[in-house]
Amino acid sequence: MAQELLYDRHVRYFKMVLTALPSRLQSEASNKLMIMYCAIGGLGILDYKFTQDEIKLYTEYVYSLLVPSGEGFRGSHIHELISSEYDRPTIANTYCALCILTMLGDDFHTRLDSELIMSYVSRCQLADGSIKSLLDSTGEPCGEGDLR
Repeated sequence: MAQELLYDRHVRYFKMVLTALPSRLQSEASNKLMIMYCAIGGLGILDYKFTQDEIKLYTEYVYSLLVPSGEGFRGSHIHELISSEYDRPTIANTYCALCILTMLGDDFHTRLDSELIMSYVSRCQLADGSIKSLLDSTGEPCGEGDLR
């Protein structure tokens, strides 16, 4: 016999994660955007209806993670640096940010420079077609390979 889905518990958990990370996840604070992606996606699967206040709160938080150059997103404010030269977006966080904005119904094309973001992604691509996770301060692709 299949177990009953504990809908209310799942909703409470995902909403809690969006508000404050449980102690066992505190070490993942630098990955807040990816955690938000999973929680908002989970709520979507549960057919949770976000309030307008929640949509505004989560949307504005995501936009607050846009790096100053506008080329993409950082994972959390932990990565925010005084010098924008080293405050680089990553492919994974940019992907998560765009997915979150889409799930929340945001028309991000009016607030983001899609050409600039696509240019950043293309500069992360290597000759063999693989993609590195970010560009270093000299504009060269670096980091681990990323399949997203």
